[in-house]
Amino acid sequence: IPRAYILADLIRDQQQDSLDRTATLVAVAIDQRRESHQKVDAAFLDSLAGDGEAIVVHRRAGDDVRSSGFSEPSGGDIWSTTAVDGGTVSVTLDGSEIDDAISHALLPLVVIGLLLVLLSGAVGYLLAKRIARPFQDLADAARGFGAGRMRPVLPTYRIPEAQAIGSALVSSGANLE
Repeated sequence: IPRAYILADLIRDQQQDSLDRTATLVAVAIDQRRESHQKVDAAFLDSLAGDGEAIVVHRRAGDDVRSSGFSEPSGGDIWSTTAVDGGTVSVTLDGSEIDDAISHALLPLVVIGLLLVLLSGAVGYLLAKRIARPFQDLADAARGFGAGRMRPVLPTYRIPEAQAIGSALVSSGANLE
């Protein structure tokens, strides 16, 4: 879980750095376009915008130029603003693009976590079964006393407690007999 939060923050930081570089490149492209006396319009901004990105040029004169997909940043959106000759340029990345990148990065982490949980559960079950087997044998030997079998034949156990109980059952059976 901490790794997931760290990874999500890392992706968000990488997206912000990338958006900062994009804003700088868009500012350069806009300045060059203006120097060559070409129009900066929505079609030009659309050609500069990547997936999930929107661009707006705020001019000092007050007439903003927006890419067709532009909306004011909200929620999980990130943005970057850079100065251009005569105003500023803002590039916004939709929060759903960031969420998709985080989900894509977290999927292997979640799958590995689930596999580890399943594996540890299976190993725990097998170990519990192995540890319980000697005690089940001892319980069967103890039930045998009620059926008149006073000399139980028990193997030697690696678990010291089970071995001690087995020895006690054998000696008790001999005493009772």
